[in-house]
Amino acid sequence: MFNSFSGDTEPTDYNDYGASPYVPFKINNVTIGPVALNDASEKLNNRFWATYWDFSTKDIILDDLSGTTTVIINEAAEVKQISLAFDQNASDTYSWVTNANVLKLRYFDGTADVVLDLGTAQSAVLTMDMKYQPSNSTSDILLFYIRAGAIYYRIQRDSYSIEYPTPVTSDATKLLDSGTRTDYRFQVRWV
Repeated sequence: MFNSFSGDTEPTDYNDYGASPYVPFKINNVTIGPVALNDASEKLNNRFWATYWDFSTKDIILDDLSGTTTVIINEAAEVKQISLAFDQNASDTYSWVTNANVLKLRYFDGTADVVLDLGTAQSAVLTMDMKYQPSNSTSDILLFYIRAGAIYYRIQRDSYSIEYPTPVTSDATKLLDSGTRTDYRFQVRWV
């Protein structure tokens, strides 16, 4: 049984949720999220969720880590990195980078699922900046990615259509994770 985090008060240091569970797939991402898909009643920091790319079926799969899996989309290209975040309504959002360095994003825009091809990228991570207060009018899902050694980002409120540069303009090779710190500043870890 996994820990329940609905009693947490945010902001919480990155590792205060405990170790995320092991998922036996090579290309996976485990993140903290809502109590149930499309249920933001208990904030977005309630339990762990996983997403992975299944080599045999070529499907991107959402796993609630209690025995229920859902096929999200079929991706025929080999996937080398995948990331999961939940929006203000606890809907799932995914980014993935193929072995050919193509960055894709799937999100729900309020009426339908949208899949975007965002060009080339070496690495990408998604996160909701205010998991502890998703109904805040300034909360957003942020997509960070590396292209030619520089880190860029896109924001949910722009429907991910505008690319913003960060101060990192060279030498980045892989994004490790991102999130809001205890001082309410946003942080991205990379190598």
